[in-house]
Amino acid sequence: MTQELTLIRPDDWHLHVRDGAALNVVVPHTAAQFGRAIIMPNLKPPVTTAEQAQAYKQRILAAVPAGMAFEPLMTLYLTDNLAPAEIARAKAAGVVACKLYPAGATTNSDAGVTDLRKIYPVLEAMQREGVLLLVHGEVTSSDIDLFDREAVFIEQHLKPPVTTAEQAQAYKQRILAAVPAGMAFEPLMTLYLTDNLAPAEIARAKAAGVVACKLYPAGATTNSDAGVTDLRKIYPV
Repeated sequence: MTQELTLIRPDDWHLHVRDGAALNVVVPHTAAQFGRAIIMPNLKPPVTTAEQAQAYKQRILAAVPAGMAFEPLMTLYLTDNLAPAEIARAKAAGVVACKLYPAGATTNSDAGVTDLRKIYPVLEAMQREGVLLLVHGEVTSSDIDLFDREAVFIEQHLKPPVTTAEQAQAYKQRILAAVPAGMAFEPLMTLYLTDNLAPAEIARAKAAGVVACKLYPAGATTNSDAGVTDLRKIYPV
């Protein structure tokens, strides 16, 4: 039986090459060891468009020494204002992922995301296009100990509410997959009301078999931080 596994040409799944002089120093060392690398987009200014990603890729390739094969896998930097339509352009340009930096969490993250709800349309576009999500998982609250910030991020943000018909259908399939063979069980799905839920989502939810919406006042119970802050905000819904 084989006792040894040799990685002849590994990939680097998290690489900062920066830009300018730093790029010209880092890329040759990377290309000497790795066949591919996922390039982090937190430049200053950040890489937020397909056009910027393509230009950055060309600068990286220009720094690869002659005779070396190296493929930079490009990413976009998520911001509060990134247009969902940019995701399709990025996919067509060969961008493989988008990186989520909470605003203020790390180097060059001041343009990052301040509220995950602001990028829900972009995340939905990424799901449609098959663009991966890379996460710098850390909260930035000063009252949270530095060593607890990743765990708190997971608790607060990676257990998202079901707010779309697509999410409800996916959740239903996960529930049905857990039903033992031979047992009959029907999960009746609901949506989670938020201040920003689009009224048009209700028709889509109805067509998908969603039977109800649940109102959680923001902060009232477990995972209610995304709940409703003012009933007047959901009158159209």
